Amino acid sequence: MKTENKRFEDLLKKIREENKEKRINIRVRKNKYAYTVYLDYFRNGKHDYYFFSNAQKLIGKPESIQDDIELIDHIRNFRNIKEREIKDNPDKLSLSFESKDSDFMAYYDDIQKKNQRPQYQGAYRHLKIFFNERPVRFSELNYKVFEQFKEYIMKEVGVNTAAGYLVITRAVLNKAIRDKIIKENPMKDVRIKSVDSDIEFLDEKDLQKVIKTQTKLIEIKNAFLFSCFTGLRRSDMFALTFDRIRDNMLKFRQKKTDKEEYLPLNADALKIINEQRKRHPDSDKVFHFKSIPGMQYSLSKFLKEAKIEKSIHYHCSRHTFAVRCLNNGIGIYQVSKFLGHANIKATQVYVKFVTEEKRKEMDKLPNLM
Repeated sequence: MKTENKRFEDLLKKIREENKEKRINIRVRKNKYAYTVYLDYFRNGKHDYYFFSNAQKLIGKPESIQDDIELIDHIRNFRNIKEREIKDNPDKLSLSFESKDSDFMAYYDDIQKKNQRPQYQGAYRHLKIFFNERPVRFSELNYKVFEQFKEYIMKEVGVNTAAGYLVITRAVLNKAIRDKIIKENPMKDVRIKSVDSDIEFLDEKDLQKVIKTQTKLIEIKNAFLFSCFTGLRRSDMFALTFDRIRDNMLKFRQKKTDKEEYLPLNADALKIINEQRKRHPDSDKVFHFKSIPGMQYSLSKFLKEAKIEKSIHYHCSRHTFAVRCLNNGIGIYQVSKFLGHANIKATQVYVKFVTEEKRKEMDKLPNLM
C-alpha cells in the first residue's frame, strides 16, 4: 500500500511486522478519503472481523501523522486485550458485537478535533478532567455517570455553558448510535435548562472604532468585520473560498446546519473581499488562520487595540449583524433567513435589543416642556 507520506508508510510497515507475532491482525484498507482500520481473527477456518467506527479512521497525511499514531496505539491496546482473552479461552472469543469496548474518549477526541468548535473542545476538556484523563469504554457509560458529570460541570462553568456542553456530548453519543457502537443514548434524559442571558454586540460607534483602528492584525480585523457585515459563523469563515462569491452573492454551506445558503453582500463586505484578494492573490481561501481557536486569540488582542470595552467573542459579530439588520428596517423573517435559523424564535432574541437601541436614539431629542 504505497503512500506519499514516509512516516505513515513506516507506520503501516510496523503494523504488518507486528501482525506476524499476533493471533489477531490489525488490517488497514484504503478508501476514497481515508484508511479504514479493522481487526481480523482467523479461527476454525473462518475470519472474524471487528470494524472500528467511522470516526476512527487513519488519515494518512503528513499533518495528521500524530493523530494516526495515537489511533493505532489505541487499536493496539484493544487488540492486546483481545489477545489476552484468546489465551484464557481461545474457542469462545468473538470480535463481533464488541463495539462497547471502544474508547469513548478517543472517539470524542477524534470528533472534537475534526469539528474544531470551541464548545466541542470545552466539553471534551471537562470530560477528560471528570474521567481523570483515563480511557473510558462505552460499556461504562450510563445515566448515573452523566448525572455525576452534570453535577460536576455546573460547578465549573455557567448554567448556559454547562447546558451547551451536555447538548454536545449527547450529540456525540447519538453519532455513536449511528455508528452502531451503542444502541441507546445513556444521557438522553440528562439535561440542564438554560436561562436567558444578555447578548453582547457592537453598536455603530463600536464598529467605527474597529474600522478606524490601524493594526498589524489586519487578517482578524477583516475577518471579524466581514462577519459583522454578513452574520457568518467563525467555522464558516474558516473554510470560506473566493469561488463561493459570484455576482455580489455568497453561496456557502453552513457547517453547523449543513444547509446551503445564499447571502447578498453589501458594499462593506465586498470591499473586504477585494482587499483579501490583494492580500492572498495565489490562494483559494479568503481568510488565513492556523486554527479556529487561534481566531479568538487574535481577536482579543485586536479589540484591545481598538479600545472596545465590552466582553466580545467572535460569535458577537453574528449578534452585531442581526441587531444592525433589525435596526435598519430589515424584517425579522428576512434576518432569520440571512442567519440560517431553522426557527424564527432563534431570531426573536434580538428584538429587545433593537427596542433598546431605538430608545437611545429617541432620548437624543431635546426636552421642550
